[in-house]
Amino acid sequence: MSTEQDKLSGLSKTLFSISELSYADLAETTYFAQLHQCVHQLVHCDNFMIVLYHPDQSSLEIAYFSDQKDACPAVKHFALGDGITSYVIRQRKPILLDATAIQRLVQQGEIASVLGHLDSIVSWLGVPMLLEDELLGVLVIQSYSSDVKYQTTDLELIAYVAAHLAAHFERRKAHQERQQLMQLLAEKNHQLEQALHQLRQQELSLIQQQRMASFGKLAESLAHEINSPLGATLCNLQLLQHYVETLPKVIPAKAMEAITQLTPEFPEMLADAKQLVAETEASASKIETVVKQLTLFHHQDSTSSAPVHVHTLLQSVALLLKSTHHRLIPVEIECDSALQLITNKAKLVQVLFGLLENAMEHGKPPLKMQALLDETEHHVLLRVIDQGSGVAPTLLHDLQYRQNMAESEQKGLGLALCIHTVQELKGTLSLTPQREGHTCFEVQLPMRSGS
Repeated sequence: MSTEQDKLSGLSKTLFSISELSYADLAETTYFAQLHQCVHQLVHCDNFMIVLYHPDQSSLEIAYFSDQKDACPAVKHFALGDGITSYVIRQRKPILLDATAIQRLVQQGEIASVLGHLDSIVSWLGVPMLLEDELLGVLVIQSYSSDVKYQTTDLELIAYVAAHLAAHFERRKAHQERQQLMQLLAEKNHQLEQALHQLRQQELSLIQQQRMASFGKLAESLAHEINSPLGATLCNLQLLQHYVETLPKVIPAKAMEAITQLTPEFPEMLADAKQLVAETEASASKIETVVKQLTLFHHQDSTSSAPVHVHTLLQSVALLLKSTHHRLIPVEIECDSALQLITNKAKLVQVLFGLLENAMEHGKPPLKMQALLDETEHHVLLRVIDQGSGVAPTLLHDLQYRQNMAESEQKGLGLALCIHTVQELKGTLSLTPQREGHTCFEVQLPMRSGS
């Protein structure tokens, strides 16, 4: 009685191991090998084979093969034919055969060929792996020894194993489909991210165009308001200068002596008048030059690169800042007057203007713009410096990957635009190492840049 209980206990443990094994996260070959070992504890099965059925291709595939006489066939895929395994597929039910039954099926034409040594088979057992009505394959064991002949009880045990195998393949199929779906979702997500990135780039470009258009309108408006009175002023000054220079020539000498006696300081006043007219005309001419600088970038071709005098450009940006905010904003400029580079002037003006506006909003005066060559003399370094509390070092990093920060937090749009534009100019925008109460944005541009 104790032996019978031990046998039942061992059977229960093995069946539980088979059930547990089907849920283990194992490689396919490892799973099949361990399953074979478990089945061997139930039924003597040195010769063990798992065959998968592909109905869409009407073919069979050897997934696992262990045999005392034969090595695993080199070709593991073969068409559904007239072998014993194909016979089980057609019958869709468990088949238990001995040597006599196999010969009878051959004589009846049910079986025409088999894998391996047909004449050596003593007992053969094949169980279809069914999942509801879907046939997934066949589990096969066979014996070449007269000491091992399979019985109906063995058929029931192998049927239990086949059911777990079918569930395993179904889970594997579901896992593969889930992986494919995840991959598809990842690809779609990547495509959406690319589309979103392109949309943001287009949005930034549109904002750039709108800002440039606003700057242009402002510049044109200022030029229109200034040029008319300025032209009249220059014309009047030239006429006044002519009068001042001509007056001593047309006054008779005696009259000049009489005037000098009555007003001794008259000659000095006349000389001062000449100087004042000359100085006023020079100032008016400077205003005319500044107005031209103010409007020059608006007429620059937005896609062209050209030689740029950096010092003159910095002066134009400082003037634009003052004109935009309608108040005197001191901006110190440090730049070699001979420094030049080839770039898109309009875009560079916008970058520097954006950095200055950012410095005004988040920093403190005085403001400073610097321009110098780097150590290699292959790049120009343009710096905008303020005396504010500083900027978080992660800000630029965040903006480079999240240029929608402006929409989500209502800040950083100016810097995002600057980053975008500097990248178009083949340059970089960075925060230099800063001390307390000091913020410095640095634009590094190649000597020849643009877009």
